[in-house]
Order: sequence, then C-alpha cells, then structure tokens
Amino acid sequence: MTQEQIYLSIIIPIYNTAKYLPACLDSITKQVNNKVEIICINDGSTDSSLSILEKYKTKINNLYIINQDNKGIGYSRNKGLSLAKGEYVLFIDSDDWINENLISIIFDYTQKTDCDIFCFNAQLFNNKHQKLTKEVFFYPKQINPALKKYSIGTHKDFSLILYNNISSVNKAYKREFLLQHNILFPENLYFEDWIFHHEAFFKAKKIAFFTKPLYYYRVNQPNSFVGKMKKNRSVFDLFTVLEKYKIILQDTNLYGYYRADYENYMVWILRTKFIFDVHFSLKKEFLEKTKIFLKENITDLNNNNLLYDDNLEFIYYINNFNWTSCWFIYYALNKLQNFFKNRR
Repeated sequence: MTQEQIYLSIIIPIYNTAKYLPACLDSITKQVNNKVEIICINDGSTDSSLSILEKYKTKINNLYIINQDNKGIGYSRNKGLSLAKGEYVLFIDSDDWINENLISIIFDYTQKTDCDIFCFNAQLFNNKHQKLTKEVFFYPKQINPALKKYSIGTHKDFSLILYNNISSVNKAYKREFLLQHNILFPENLYFEDWIFHHEAFFKAKKIAFFTKPLYYYRVNQPNSFVGKMKKNRSVFDLFTVLEKYKIILQDTNLYGYYRADYENYMVWILRTKFIFDVHFSLKKEFLEKTKIFLKENITDLNNNNLLYDDNLEFIYYINNFNWTSCWFIYYALNKLQNFFKNRR
C-alpha cells in the first residue's frame, strides 16, 4: 500500500496491558479499512501483550508490531509518528477504547475542515466500579458558541479548555502539521502529553471540535500512571513541564495574552498535585520547591490581582506551613491506625 492511500495512522504504545488490550484492539479493528493503519509499539512488555498483538496481526493486514526495549510512552509515540504514513495520526492508550463511530467521524470532519487538529470529547471509565462516569474531558459551554458544526477555530476559541483537555488521545493531528513544526513528545519525562498538547494547540491555525464523547478513558486501574507516580519522584517533573509551558507561550508570542491563565493554572496544578499525588515523605521537598518556583515565575507574587482567591489562599498556606505540627499529626494518625489494625 502506498503512502498516498493511507489516510489515518493509529499509534498505540503498549506496556503490560494484556488485560485490557483485546478490548482496545477490538474497538479499533471493527472500524478499519484500507485507508487506516495501526502501529503497535510493544514497549518491552513482560506479560502476554505481544502474543495478543501477534494474534490480531494474523487478522488485520494493516496492523504493524514494533518491538523495543522499555523506553517509555514519549519515545514510543515518537517512534510511531516516525513510521506513520497517514495524512492524520491518532494516539490511543492500550488500556482505553474508542467509540464505534470514531474513525468515520474523523474522516468526515478532517476532510471537510482540513484542520490541523480535530478534537473530540472523551468520557471517563471507572475501572474499579466498572462503569462509565459522568465526567468528560470538556463541556460544550467551554467552546466559543459562535462556532457551528464543521467550523474552524483557533486556541482563542477554546481557551477555557486549554488546561483541562491536555491529553493527546482525544485528538487527531494532521501529520504534516506536526512535522512542519517539529512537535514531538518529550522523552523520559512524565506529563509528556501536556507539553505536546500545548505546543500543538498554540501553533495550530485550524482546530475543529466534536463535543460528544468518542473515546473512553480508563481510570482507577492498578498500573495507572498516577498510582506509580505516588510511589516515586516523577511528580517533580511537573516543574520542568510548567517551565516548558512558559517557553512555548513566549516562543509563540502568546505569553502576554495567556499570562493570567498560565499563572492561575500553575498555582492550581501545583496545589492539586501536592494534596493528592505527592507521597507524604516528599511533601516538604515538593512544597519548598513550589515556593521557590512560584516566586520565580509569577509576576508580583504577593500583589497579583489576576490570581483567583483559592490560589491566593494556597500561596498564603505554603508560606505559613508548620511542618512540626504536620509531622506530629501524621505520626499520631499512623500510630492510631496501627493500633486498630493490631486489635483485629
């Protein structure tokens, strides 16, 4: 098959997701045609993921398997992108699945709009309770209401969702656009989606949206990124990511336009990660680094009238935090927990 015949390249990084991989592949292969290729990057899996891929390979002509040592999701996606032949590329995580109409809708929207990015909604699936939740990646009210079906917008029409729609898996990207601007995923860095997303959104001239969920994103599964992140120092990559955000905004001459959004997001995400995703043993170090980072990156930190009240409260909180009291409370709660555990 020649390069001109492939319209959509689907890139799937795979690492030890044998439990979920068949559902992912089934949702895709039911929709494929001779204009679609599936590039599976087996990133050093030690479970039965490879044998599952080989089984599907016997049934799907345009399914390609790339085996490599474990190099991470950023490297794997970039590898898939370097091999892709399609006019558009779609990234899918191997523990998720897609709507039965997604591929046909991608064909329809991208052909009618010639967009750089086609963004569609995604719905969360709670793996623990085995059901779809009401949560989605973005809401229609967050998009410029003046835009109609098949209308083209830019990042300014979707500025409300720039910071809560940061995944790469609910978007189809024009491959030529990514190559022209050399937009790649950072490697050996957590939160790699975030940098890729922002650079693409800020540089795209044509963005199209489909507001209904077409992608199903699995959360609360044992091998998830968040679960791993709580056990190591990868959460500290967030500071590098936020620095790169600022560079992207400056390079695209958009820092002045988005300064308030950027600074509020910076405080909000650091606060959120500190509360929910930083292990207790790392909280002091994370908070100290947060204090320095905010002082260096927020304009007039103590008198910034662009910051939301809850962000100002967090800044006050970290500047007046008493670690002695915190450690005492933790020690007491830990002792109490062990006491009741031993009485069972």
